[in-house]
Amino acid sequence: MTHKALRILIADEHSGQLFWIERLLNRLGCYRIAPIRTFEDLVQLTSNPGDRFDWLIVNQALARPYGVDLNVFCRVRPHIAHTLIYETLPGVCDLPIECPLPMGERAGRATEATY
Repeated sequence: MTHKALRILIADEHSGQLFWIERLLNRLGCYRIAPIRTFEDLVQLTSNPGDRFDWLIVNQALARPYGVDLNVFCRVRPHIAHTLIYETLPGVCDLPIECPLPMGERAGRATEATY
């Protein structure tokens, strides 16, 4: 399967992290990406057998308040082909995130909003 055909779901409560991961995947040629910010959205999108995802990239902290083990959560959903579960280091999402852009694009900067 080519990169352009991959369906990827990114789940992280930090919008800066979502932007950064999506941007990196775009640079690799992946464009069918669905970024989500809540565990409820993750459950809803992965509960429908008609929605198959080649990759789920998810922050472990997203499920922690619900007491859900993401390893088990992903195993019982056969329409998620591969999963990458990561943990964000404390304070990392408070830093400005810079993502290198292809030549010809304007350089920008994404920062995580503080609530």
